[in-house]
Amino acid sequence: MSIKTKLFVAMAAAALVGVSTGGSAYAACSGGGTDCYSNASTPGFNVTAGVGPRFDTAVAGDDTHPLLDYPTVGNFNDVQMNGTPQLTSAQIAPFTVIDDSGTGAGWNVTLTVPDFTDAGGDTIPASGVQMNAPVVTQGTSDSDITGVVGLPNTDFTGGQTIIDAVPANGVVGPHGATKVAGMGTYLVSPQILKLIVPANAIAASGVSPAKGYSTTATIAINSGP
Repeated sequence: MSIKTKLFVAMAAAALVGVSTGGSAYAACSGGGTDCYSNASTPGFNVTAGVGPRFDTAVAGDDTHPLLDYPTVGNFNDVQMNGTPQLTSAQIAPFTVIDDSGTGAGWNVTLTVPDFTDAGGDTIPASGVQMNAPVVTQGTSDSDITGVVGLPNTDFTGGQTIIDAVPANGVVGPHGATKVAGMGTYLVSPQILKLIVPANAIAASGVSPAKGYSTTATIAINSGP
């Protein structure tokens, strides 16, 4: 058999196989037992919770502001007595709250400012410390602000809530009838802390601490409304 003849036979055999296979596939499709036009699948993914309500610490501080990313109460302005009550004030730098708990159960931020004392044991009551409501805005467009409010307060000696994310005042969650609040990222701009120093305050004694009168102020975030 010549090479041309062998080639012709091989090509004819291949064509016959193709026709046979195509006919078989068509027969299977047209028989009603096989769907040749669609195919169902079940893709999916999981959603896991983060660490829950917290202050954003993604942006590192520096030598001058080592706690720049944590809410911190700054020093109050110094006061020189003149026989009348004196106003002093302090600032809290803006900060960010993140709730990635995935629960929508809410959260709150509290501020505690105990009495001020000096090295000699003298005290200036902090019960007069006051602050207007912090301004809270969305950090992302899908962080719902409904149910998240800043609160004005006076006398932080025992701790006061300055921001509240309350599910009862929130929106219906995407999973059903349960209301949620505070899910996402929120930017907080605290207002100025004010304190009236009484006319009978004792001048600070000693050189330690660095500021004559001082206290340990605490800003904390807690889960739940």
